[in-house]
Amino acid sequence: MPKKHKREDEIFEDLKPFFYMALVQLRGEKSQESLAKKSGFDAGTLRRLEKGDAPLRRNYISGVCRGLDITLADFLRSVADCCEAAEENGTSYRQMSPEKILRRLRKLHDARARLEKEASEIDLEIKRRQIPDVDPLDRGELP
Repeated sequence: MPKKHKREDEIFEDLKPFFYMALVQLRGEKSQESLAKKSGFDAGTLRRLEKGDAPLRRNYISGVCRGLDITLADFLRSVADCCEAAEENGTSYRQMSPEKILRRLRKLHDARARLEKEASEIDLEIKRRQIPDVDPLDRGELP
């Protein structure tokens, strides 16, 4: 079986699913044909991009940005948002690469450290102000 080689301009292959999710979201109500025309390629290429079947190439990404009239930074933010949403929606750790699992673990450790620091600061402020240690949720005062 012939070995499939990546072309030099194929980038971010592991972001493919999030790329097409962002593309579909950003396209919104525009037709594939009109966006493809503005982007400088045919509607078939755009369909393959949205399905995740086309390789991620620089010219496709820049064309999509041009067609959507957005910056590359805006587009990448949208891709990142889709990636984060997938992580938050319970992507199975068994499906993640080891690198993604380690990134997720570091992110959780950092979040825990920030929360522990904030909790310590709040405890100190409660003691400084001599606020009674009663949980407002227990009294039904907060929603």
